[in-house]
Amino acid sequence: MNVSLSLDSTASVSAASMFAPVPDLTQICRRQVEQVGIQFSPLTTWIVYRNGLGEERHLSRYSQKRALNPSVLTYLESEQWLTETLTPTLQLISLPFPEDSTFVYVYGLTSQSVGDEYWLLWMPRCLSEAEQAAFRQQAALLEDYMVAVSAIARQQQEIQYLEQLVQRGKHQLRDPLALIGLYAENLSLGLPEGSCRDQALTIRDTVNDLTLSLRKLFDCTPERRLHLAPYDLRKMFQELIRVFQPWLGEKNIAIAYPQKSLIVAVDRWQIKQVLENLLSNAIDFSPRDSAIEVQWQGNGQNASMTIRDRGSGLSPEDLDKLFTPFYSRRSGGTGLGLAIAKDILEQHQGNIIGKNHPDGGAIFEITLPRQGTEEIIGIVGEFYL
Repeated sequence: MNVSLSLDSTASVSAASMFAPVPDLTQICRRQVEQVGIQFSPLTTWIVYRNGLGEERHLSRYSQKRALNPSVLTYLESEQWLTETLTPTLQLISLPFPEDSTFVYVYGLTSQSVGDEYWLLWMPRCLSEAEQAAFRQQAALLEDYMVAVSAIARQQQEIQYLEQLVQRGKHQLRDPLALIGLYAENLSLGLPEGSCRDQALTIRDTVNDLTLSLRKLFDCTPERRLHLAPYDLRKMFQELIRVFQPWLGEKNIAIAYPQKSLIVAVDRWQIKQVLENLLSNAIDFSPRDSAIEVQWQGNGQNASMTIRDRGSGLSPEDLDKLFTPFYSRRSGGTGLGLAIAKDILEQHQGNIIGKNHPDGGAIFEITLPRQGTEEIIGIVGEFYL
């Protein structure tokens, strides 16, 4: 099996600008082969690997200053022995050279499930059981690191793709949204009081929210300053219900929520994203002809809100990865909603948890601090938005 290997030990790595770069495996593999070379004194040892998600394979090698059998070396480098997919086990390769008395061990590194990444150890003697165990342990640790690097590279690739989508949206969404908002405003002015006028106003308000969201997305900077003001969670929630009313009506889902107001000092744009994500998930996972129950309450220290659906609930994997970026069970979901919600709430010094309700379905609870709400109300006056 003839495979060309890149012997260049340098590699360039690209990453999304706001995130840590993908670790470079070159230096790690080089240190690993040097360490094994000192520990076991092999004739030579090398690691064949991919950096991140790259298709090209690289090679890091360590050799003793001694003569090597050129026939065996050519055979090993050409990978004629690689006739099947390697697995993460230590294998002793049978050499087609009866006169040669050396031993070649190979450990498969399956970081990308291709089966052609490995660690080769060419020894002048047979390894003892203890030495084999030590080499297996070191190779397994390297494999775990390679798996982690591949996962990071995959996330960075998805982040870069999302950044490209955002940049395209900057040019493709702003003008149509402005036009929709203008038409909705004109419709609302020309319609009599009633459901049609209310729908036109909902379209106008939704367009305004989308325009604000897009502006904040496109003009984002590393600075993450909150714009706190007192808002009524009940009013904010009612706005979202109006937006989701067609979807709720289609699935015949009822929403029960308290009639009492709850005032908190929050960044409205950000907290509305949190509530929109939680309510959207609840509707999506709720069966037809069911109900969603929302509760909120507050004391002098904190405000809390729960949103419960009557769906199938959260699996063990869901519970483990709820707030992991890019993990999603929703069809067409990006897996970013809950991760963003958690980040927003932590910026507010709040928290979010998700779990299964004892009577079925999933329930999410968010908490927000109320300290400072009274002071902010005092500054802006006796009113809330």
